[in-house]
Amino acid sequence: MPQSSDKTTPPSLAPSPTPEPLVDVKAAAHFLGVPVSWVYAAAGEGRIPRHFVGRYLRFRLSELEEWLWSGQPYEEEAGSDE
Repeated sequence: MPQSSDKTTPPSLAPSPTPEPLVDVKAAAHFLGVPVSWVYAAAGEGRIPRHFVGRYLRFRLSELEEWLWSGQPYEEEAGSDE
């Protein structure tokens, strides 16, 4: 008879909720209703929330929406993934 294991799955191997997908510059521009060139400029200046995946610029729509509706200038947190 096989023994049952009472061990729990380590946190690093436990299933996690599906993270929000990252979108590219074109999708971010479409979401915001602005030209792609504006997104590149604003992201390059740190004026909108953004992430780098290697050299690729990516965005989370929820972060852009939060920034948009806050009406405040975007302020990066220390230790961001620039």
